[in-house]
Formats: sequence, structure tokens, C-alpha cells
Amino acid sequence: MLPDVKRQDAPPTPRAIDLGRRLTETIQTFERQYPGTSREEIRAAVRLAVGDGERRPPAARAAVLVGALVAGLAVAWFTGGGATGRLEIPFAAVAVAVLVALAAVLAARARSG
Repeated sequence: MLPDVKRQDAPPTPRAIDLGRRLTETIQTFERQYPGTSREEIRAAVRLAVGDGERRPPAARAAVLVGALVAGLAVAWFTGGGATGRLEIPFAAVAVAVLVALAAVLAARARSG
């Protein structure tokens, strides 16, 4: 049971083939020792071992979410008259702010695979 790997355009080098063989042997040995190991556990272990740089740490994802929410609320504030002293933010503007934050979360998840 090996994790899904993104396809590369160039054929693997002999060293990559050897490493793949060794990883397969190690995973098979581990599965014999720990029956029921899931594919997700194997993927997580490979990510930990390789140091998957494409994934953002949770703090960075939270910062993106907070930034998007603040930006959306700022737009709602200025378009709703908050800058003039009135604190009436229309429901549509708040809905847009929430949708912007949701879009940012979905984009971050799509990028992290």
C-alpha cells in the first residue's frame, strides 16, 4: 500500500527507483508489524519524512483566513457607511465578507491537496 504520488514528466532516476523500492519494503514490513495501517497514515508518515513544503502550517492557514475575513469586513465597513460614523453594515456586505473568507479557506485547502 503506497501513497498516491503526483506524476512527473521526466522518468525516475535509478536512485529514485532504488529509494522507491526501499520505501515499499519498509512500508510492507511496517504493515506486517501493524496490521490495519491506513493509506492516510502512510501518506502522513511520508509527508513527515519528506517535509512536504507545499502544505502550509496551521498557523499560516489561520492567518490567511483572518486576513481574508478582515479584508472582507473592511470592504463591508467602507461600503456600509462605517467610515462616516454610522455602524450600519448591510447584511449583503457581511455575507460578502463571509464568502470571501470561505473562498480563501477553500483555495488554501485546494492548494494543499
